[in-house]
Amino acid sequence: MNELKLLVNTVSKNKIKQIEIVGKSDNPTSLIGRLYNGICSGEFKDDDEAAQKLFSNEKNRSSYYLRLKRQLKERLYSTLFLLDANEPHFSDLQKAYYTSYKNISAVKILFGRQNRQGAIPLAKKTLRIARKFEFTD
Repeated sequence: MNELKLLVNTVSKNKIKQIEIVGKSDNPTSLIGRLYNGICSGEFKDDDEAAQKLFSNEKNRSSYYLRLKRQLKERLYSTLFLLDANEPHFSDLQKAYYTSYKNISAVKILFGRQNRQGAIPLAKKTLRIARKFEFTD
């Protein structure tokens, strides 16, 4: 229970309510939602076309678009850590690979937040997986 308490304290200190991700919960009418959906559907062929369609009446369309693009990238990076590695189309090797890297990232974050007690069991678990699948990283 102590390990779990430390983990809860580590996560709650970082205000998980402010984590921004991309996906189903995005408002499709927001600018980020429109850019994301436009890229997914192939509506936007390049940056100029996307900027024109999203900011057609704006004088500073280029700078607004670059800011929006940067925000979408940051959300996409955050979303990477939430991908489900247990989907059926992944092989056992792929599942182990993605799980191991996600775990190693969590271990590094826990160490950085001075939660050694929570990091060590996860590191040991990840090491067992890495040995089984012969990951050298």
